[in-house]
Amino acid sequence: MDQMPSLMSRMISRGVDTLIIFTVVILLAQIISFDTQSLIVQISEAIFWLWYFIFIPYIWIGLTVGKRLNQTQLVMADGSDVKLRALIIREFFILFAYVLSLGILWIVTLVMIHRRADNHALHDLVAGTQVIKTDYL
Repeated sequence: MDQMPSLMSRMISRGVDTLIIFTVVILLAQIISFDTQSLIVQISEAIFWLWYFIFIPYIWIGLTVGKRLNQTQLVMADGSDVKLRALIIREFFILFAYVLSLGILWIVTLVMIHRRADNHALHDLVAGTQVIKTDYL
């Protein structure tokens, strides 16, 4: 199956992954300290976030838990397996561009996914990636 997932499908996948990350961070905060604003918890959250969205998809051939459950997969724009460099560019772009623009680029990305025939998001164009539907479960 090589069709493009809907905006909702992509949002559900990212939402599941974000829920997993927040759950781990809350558990970590409880173990280390009760202060989720402490520097050690903040650093741990950033490290786990990057590990989860860069190394998990690299090892799992473009899949995260959310993508696997939602039957979507991250691949290179040419359909080949996602590259580590592309994952790093993609996630750092998401981290910095969307935050620094105060969410404006995030809104642009949502419109792009919904309107473009290829469903590419801004971060997909920057990194040379795409999200596809897959039977991989």
